[in-house]
Amino acid sequence: MALARLAPAVAAAGPGKPRSIVQLSRGVPPRLEQPGAVQGGYWDNWDAYYRNSPVFFAKNVKTPLMILHNDRDGAVDFTQGVEYYNTLRRLQKRDHAGVRGGEPRTGKRSNQRDCTVRMKEYFDHYLKGTPAPDWMKEGVPRLKMEEHLKERAKPKTPPKKITTTASDRGK
Repeated sequence: MALARLAPAVAAAGPGKPRSIVQLSRGVPPRLEQPGAVQGGYWDNWDAYYRNSPVFFAKNVKTPLMILHNDRDGAVDFTQGVEYYNTLRRLQKRDHAGVRGGEPRTGKRSNQRDCTVRMKEYFDHYLKGTPAPDWMKEGVPRLKMEEHLKERAKPKTPPKKITTTASDRGK
C-alpha cells in the first residue's frame, strides 16, 4: 500500500479557542500575555483571537491529529480539547483523542508511558503503514477506559521457543 505523504501531528492540551480561556479565567491569563500570544482581551482584539482559534479553521484540517488532554489540566480547560475533537469528528477528519481522567497536566508516570506508546503506534501507522491498533480503529468509551488501561499495562509474554533435539527428529 502506497502511503500518501502525511504529516501526522499530536496536540497536547492545546486550546481550541483562546477566547474561552479568557472567559473562564480571572482576567487575561499570563500565558496569553507572552510575546507571540494574543495580546489583550478579546473585546479589544477579536481578530487576533479568531485567527488563533483552531476550532474556527477545523474544516481546513488535512493532517491526522491526535489530541492528548487531561481533565484536571491547570492551564487549558478540559472542554477546549473536547470541543476541538468533536468539531473534527463531526467534520469526519482523521483524529484521535487521548483523554485522561482525574489527572493534572503531567499525569501519572504509568499514563505518561501509555501516552508515549500510543504516540508511537499512531506515528507508526501514519508514517510506516503499520496496522492501526484497536484503540485507533474503534476508540475506547470513557466508561471502559480504566479496564482498557489495565489490559494494556499487562506485560506482553513472548511466544515460547520450540526446540527439538536429535532424538525428536527421528520420531
